[in-house]
Amino acid sequence: ENDASTPLHDMPWGGGQVPSEMAPSSEMVPPIDAEQAIEDATSDVAITSDAVSLGDEYDDLPYLHCGPEFGTHPNPGDGAGRELLLLHGAAFRASTWKESGILEGLCLLGRQAGASGASTMTADLSVTALDLPVSADALYLNKAFKSLWERGIISGEAMFIVTPSASGSSMMSAASFAVSKGAEDASKILRRLVRGWIPVAAGAVLSASSDALEVFIELEIPILAIYGDQDAKGKKSSERLSDEAGASTLELEGRHPCYLDSPNEFIRAVTDFIDNGGNMDVRR
Repeated sequence: ENDASTPLHDMPWGGGQVPSEMAPSSEMVPPIDAEQAIEDATSDVAITSDAVSLGDEYDDLPYLHCGPEFGTHPNPGDGAGRELLLLHGAAFRASTWKESGILEGLCLLGRQAGASGASTMTADLSVTALDLPVSADALYLNKAFKSLWERGIISGEAMFIVTPSASGSSMMSAASFAVSKGAEDASKILRRLVRGWIPVAAGAVLSASSDALEVFIELEIPILAIYGDQDAKGKKSSERLSDEAGASTLELEGRHPCYLDSPNEFIRAVTDFIDNGGNMDVRR
């Protein structure tokens, strides 16, 4: 099961890619005012919590979720490309996303976009915050993805993934794995799991090989690299992603965990990135 060549499930299209009829429009979706949209929301967001089992080899992983779930027999495509996975940095937990209000804000804004028709997709945003350890490699992430799919929390199609700080090592592990195994195996984890990557000051980028970074360009995985204006190392890692992995970059006011210092700006940037299928340039 740890072999990356083992399929997670039978997908109706190869590599976890969304069919052309479900692909985002090339026309840019205008940004929504996150603070005002959340303030104007007329209903609360239901946040559920539970844990998924990854077998005897790993501890159970707690998770929080808001937005659509996909039932006992989910099929790729159910999420219409609007699924987000939130990992966390070494000093935090999945619960930080709830305590900060960001988890609720992402679902509220995602619901507003879908209801208004502003989004390129019609589905509400499905958001899962997972307590994946920051030491997790690509195979660990792969097993977590499979377990969430088996529970019907996610649809099984590639997701947008936020990796603050040290949690970015799981993505760089996947990229390094792709390089070591060659192009044929590159899609086994990265393309199947990742529709778009949103690293926040990912330190692992600074020690990664150029070949690993270039994999994201080869697989056409869009990246939005976010960092705080008080975080020199985060800026450096974001600039390297821009130079070698084709990332768009965004500077927010704040420290290393800038999403906690500028939550509304972070929510808006993430939802804009998702609504445009990663096809945007938000360099600032």
